[in-house]
Amino acid sequence: MQGVTIAWAGGEHRFALRLGELRALQDVCDAGPHEILTKLNLGTWRVDDPIRTVQFGLMGGGMERNEAAKLAVSVAELHGLVEVVQVAAGVLAAALAGVKDDAVGEQPGVSPKSDPENGGSAGSTDLELLPDSPLSK
Repeated sequence: MQGVTIAWAGGEHRFALRLGELRALQDVCDAGPHEILTKLNLGTWRVDDPIRTVQFGLMGGGMERNEAAKLAVSVAELHGLVEVVQVAAGVLAAALAGVKDDAVGEQPGVSPKSDPENGGSAGSTDLELLPDSPLSK
């Protein structure tokens, strides 16, 4: 099963939004998945957008419907909706873009600068484009 495991205020859970969950979310929120993700990112969401996204994500991850609904609402009430919004955005982004395995080493096209004089490496914001990077052209 594709999805993501997230540690959040509700514990550590598996979340997955497959086509069935995405269709159900779309019907309940009267908006497409990308619309909901955009609203979550822009802060123009309605209360059910993040709560239902988390609920359906938990269900897709294997949790029973009533338990998923109770957990999503409970976290929103105890920890605030922003906690749920952040998780919902991550779950939706993973569903829409897919989840890739962790890459070993540097990201393609980007290489960190290092200072061979002292053996240190540069900070995360000090990057150098590789010659074959599309950004270097």
